[in-house]
Amino acid sequence: MRSCSRIALAALVVAASSARVLAGETWTALRSLPVQPVSIAVDAADPGVVWVAGVVLDPWTEKLMKSTDRGGSWTEVDAGCGRSWFVATDPSSPGTVYASGYGCGLSRSEDGGRTWRTLLGGIRGWVQRLLVHPRLPSTLYAVSDQDDSCGGGACLYRSLDRGETWLRVPAPDSNDPVVLALDPSAPATAFFGSRAGLFRSIDGGTSWTRTGDTRFDSGVNDVVFDPANPAVMYVVGTGLARSADGGRTWASAGLEGQSPISITIDGRSSLPILWAAGGAGAYRSRDLGATWELLRDGIAAYSDVYRFALSAGPAPALYAMTDSGVYSLALDSVPNSYLIPSAARAPGANGAFYTTDLAVANPSDVDAALTIRFLGHDADGRNGPSRAFTLASRRAVTYADVLGSVFGLERDFGALQVTSSSADLRIQALTTTPLGSGGSVGQAVPAFDASRLATAGKSAVLVGLREDPAFRTNLVLANATEIAASVALRLVGPDGSALGAGSLDLPPLGMTQVTSVVTALGAPSGTANAYVVVTVTTPGAAVAAYASVTDNATNDPRTVVP
Repeated sequence: MRSCSRIALAALVVAASSARVLAGETWTALRSLPVQPVSIAVDAADPGVVWVAGVVLDPWTEKLMKSTDRGGSWTEVDAGCGRSWFVATDPSSPGTVYASGYGCGLSRSEDGGRTWRTLLGGIRGWVQRLLVHPRLPSTLYAVSDQDDSCGGGACLYRSLDRGETWLRVPAPDSNDPVVLALDPSAPATAFFGSRAGLFRSIDGGTSWTRTGDTRFDSGVNDVVFDPANPAVMYVVGTGLARSADGGRTWASAGLEGQSPISITIDGRSSLPILWAAGGAGAYRSRDLGATWELLRDGIAAYSDVYRFALSAGPAPALYAMTDSGVYSLALDSVPNSYLIPSAARAPGANGAFYTTDLAVANPSDVDAALTIRFLGHDADGRNGPSRAFTLASRRAVTYADVLGSVFGLERDFGALQVTSSSADLRIQALTTTPLGSGGSVGQAVPAFDASRLATAGKSAVLVGLREDPAFRTNLVLANATEIAASVALRLVGPDGSALGAGSLDLPPLGMTQVTSVVTALGAPSGTANAYVVVTVTTPGAAVAAYASVTDNATNDPRTVVP
């Protein structure tokens, strides 16, 4: 492991001065851990289970340790080799853990470490990195170090059957410690980083192409994809770089000259939190790298932070592996967030006056605390008014005319955000206008959670749009994140022809309505059966999109969702 002198660390701390040093959040040392850590992992389903592979220095002994109480106590586990340098868990399979020791190949346990099976034997080195494809768990990649079959350097292996058989695939620079990342949206696409630079393969590692960006010429320490947005990836080098298009183009994400070592993404909220490990401590960014905070209170002086492991559950924690041991940091619980793209208490065309009822159901067995915030329209919604409520288990409520009854508004429209302790709420916005002959017409719009939002890697497509004497179409866009979002719109005709295009910017948590979107994008009146493609061009941003195709005679809006 890399050592750090007092002089070197002082230089790193000076270099980190552009990151705000944060006091008040303190790391806690896991003092009962009997080894100096080399590798760390957390079980996918049980946040209390922490694995550490490490060494006892005197006498030199390699051990695999397991904790079932978040690091309060530890038990030594024999992975069938008697030595362990590396440990990893399978994010798709709770209780599945992999371990490797020098000359032992790779072993797997599917019962939490009680029994083990050797999968990749015959190598003289040890597996220093194992990746399970996030969407194809049968696909594994393993990097072995000090492997005789690769001239004493690093070897790269691939398995398509969950480790039963392996194929050694070429690596761009097999004589160098490497890092690897797999594209969640493309099973055959992988990125390989080393001191030689950054390389990309689109055929499962059979061939590699060097990334032309010169910022990686001085070496790559880590490569990570955003788990919620596969088009976004980060590379750690002399600083941090971000790509919003799967590695084709890059921009700085901060930490230049501060020698970051690795990165972890906390994707529990709509705007992911970045954690970077480095010699000066742990860096955190809540705005995709625009600004950084340095957290090292509680970590022993002159200790390098190498890598993180993130646990979920009701009491989430971040574990930091350092050369002085493992530390934990309690994380705030992230409330579940639901976005209602539009609510109204406002007049519309042809004499309509729309009001919105907000219907919420809690089918779970636990009472739910919830907060409703009115975000408004065409403005920054972060400071919008909010009201707090409690909804008992297995109960439902309708906030009739929500903008009037909850927020006391006479006339307004805009998005609503509901945050809650529960991930099980069912929410619909019901917007109606009276008919002159009695009764009403209207539409239901579901709340958008993360799975429904358009992102930089997932466009929204809205179909059946028309603009003619009988119908008009309005497009509603609402930003679900606390960063400004740029959105590109592309209108396509039924024959595939390009009818028009445009772009717009949404402020943080901002909402806008594009009235008569078909003609607003340049198509002629009389256009029918068109569709619009909504693409978010800001990395990390997420946008709700839906359209209303409204009958001009009755003012009856028909909802079109992606």
